[in-house]
Amino acid sequence: MTGHRGFSLVEVLIAITVMSVGLAALARLSLVGIADTGGARAHSQAVGLASEAAELLRFGAAGYDDWNGGGTAPSSCGLGSPCPPASFTRNFAADWALRVADRLPGGLGAVCRDASPGDGDPSDAACDGTGRYVVKVLWRSPAGTPMRHVVVLP
Repeated sequence: MTGHRGFSLVEVLIAITVMSVGLAALARLSLVGIADTGGARAHSQAVGLASEAAELLRFGAAGYDDWNGGGTAPSSCGLGSPCPPASFTRNFAADWALRVADRLPGGLGAVCRDASPGDGDPSDAACDGTGRYVVKVLWRSPAGTPMRHVVVLP
């Protein structure tokens, strides 16, 4: 009897198993990459939104107290009619908070005084009313982890 060429059934099954494990690892790597991309996008959005609010407060005509002044700006504000600085700021603040909630999963934006700006989560900004003014943007990562970006104002 001469030697047979080819693969045995056991060799084929081992090869299929090894390839399956490799393909599963590749699929997992792709899913992790997609999730990380979503998290990076959300973080970039948070940085942009926090910077936008901080710039208005640093260089805008209105002061910090106008940001949380309550009420809404007149409906004509921003439509080509003159708009007092305090009304503009309140109108911008309301719009900004809506954009934070719309662009970030579980998003919450706050401008407040806070002695410990590194605290808070998307359900509560945890502003204590003391310390320096801060802009807080809080959201949840794709994995559900609370995330934050904070700008401390001068």
